[in-house]
Amino acid sequence: MGERQLVTRERAGDVTLTDTGRQALTTVHPDLDAAVRRRFTGKLSARESETQSSVLGRLQPPEHDADKPPGRAITSP
Repeated sequence: MGERQLVTRERAGDVTLTDTGRQALTTVHPDLDAAVRRRFTGKLSARESETQSSVLGRLQPPEHDADKPPGRAITSP
């Protein structure tokens, strides 16, 4: 997908959908954004969305793991 410029890699495991990727996704599944809002994000309050972002942000690997391949299991020290 990166070669087709549909996504960009930010950090280890972080992938961002490009404008080209969003257009391709919309072409394949035009109702996806509305479905995600209706079934998931639309059911969260602003505070719940902030909490979700905070929790998911803490689950990301530390910066020093950026040189490790995506999908590598992270174990406790």
